[in-house]
Amino acid sequence: MTTKPSTATLRVQEDAAAVCRAIRDRLGLSQEEIARRCGVSCGTAYNWCHGKQKPTKYKAVKALARLLRQAEGQKTQDNAPVERPLSPTPWEGRQQLAEKGRKQGEL
Repeated sequence: MTTKPSTATLRVQEDAAAVCRAIRDRLGLSQEEIARRCGVSCGTAYNWCHGKQKPTKYKAVKALARLLRQAEGQKTQDNAPVERPLSPTPWEGRQQLAEKGRKQGEL
């Protein structure tokens, strides 16, 4: 049994740049914050917001769709707030590794 994608999901796949603008205007989020909440790099979010690339990863599309629904004042399916993913973005991962290396050097 397959389920139909939501209207928000279809909009994300059709025009990610317009969706990013709507999210940024209505929720006041930066591209960096959009990237963080979708679990992608800042460069990827920049490309979405400037129409150079469309989101392809399922989790990123769903996260953008949830942000869009939140920006439009709709409740998300699970009524959960759109939060930052547990895994760090690539930039944060590099920072954490560098910090870990510094701490090991101090021991």
